[in-house]
Amino acid sequence: MRVLIADDCPVIQMRLKKHLTEWGFQPVITTDGKQALQVLTSKFAPRLAVLDWMMPIMDGPSVVRHLRKEELGPYAYVVMLTSKSKADDLVSAFAAGIDDFLTKPFNPEELHQRLRAGQRILHLHDQLHETLEQLKYQATHDALTGIWNRRAILESLERELNRANRNIQTPEATSIVLVDIDRFKSINDTFGHVAGDCVLKSVGDIIHKSLRSYDYVGRYGGEEFIIILPATAPDQVKIIVERIRSNVEKTPVDIGGGRKIQITACLGVVTAGKNSDVEQLIKLADEAMYCAKSNGRNLCVFADQIRRPGLSESEQSAQISNLGCDSE
Repeated sequence: MRVLIADDCPVIQMRLKKHLTEWGFQPVITTDGKQALQVLTSKFAPRLAVLDWMMPIMDGPSVVRHLRKEELGPYAYVVMLTSKSKADDLVSAFAAGIDDFLTKPFNPEELHQRLRAGQRILHLHDQLHETLEQLKYQATHDALTGIWNRRAILESLERELNRANRNIQTPEATSIVLVDIDRFKSINDTFGHVAGDCVLKSVGDIIHKSLRSYDYVGRYGGEEFIIILPATAPDQVKIIVERIRSNVEKTPVDIGGGRKIQITACLGVVTAGKNSDVEQLIKLADEAMYCAKSNGRNLCVFADQIRRPGLSESEQSAQISNLGCDSE
């Protein structure tokens, strides 16, 4: 492990370098507080640091205070070397953000053990950070497909709509796509639920690979997926949704046992307007998707294709109901 030494005294620098090397550490030496802060906030900063209190340009507590304020990169464990022994001084140093201190002249073995304690704390810190990241991932991702779960994708949709509403009018708007796997119930009934899981994972992967880096895809529920296409021109939306439909159709799914099955999907698409409501947009996309099913499946249908101007809301709903959309 690399350890930063920040001290302007050449004799102490040499002593620290000698001891750290003997203990298996890799010392990184700086001679003033400004250099120390630059090293500790760099991309590959040392995780352990031994700082002198009194240094040119910036003293040790100031270095730590700036370090904790920036909060850049992984946590650094800081041991302060000082000849100060007054309680008020030590209190101010801990308030600045140091983790431990050692009075001069220091005992080498005592420093060694304090650095080892710092290593243990950093290890526990990293374990905690990893656990929190795993919990965050589990809270936002679907366990089966690995894409965003329903809550996370709807939160992303809310953010994108709010962002779009803050921008001036533009020909590029946010579009929402609902994707439903055709005859998924029949797949489960014929081949079993393990095969159904394979299909869900495959479709999630196909959609993800068909999107741009800034698009979103999440599992909406059951065999349905929801896609968000931010700031996308209408002609580009058509290209993307057709690419998804085509990729699903032409990619056989391996369901195990040497078997592969062909699948298709229906896509319902709606483009948000000014101050669009999330619930209403999803309802429109859902209607378009089920109309794709009623017209033979393996289709992309846009909401504006089934909603005619001049009709009241009740008349439009009746028109959609009369299309005979099924729910298989």
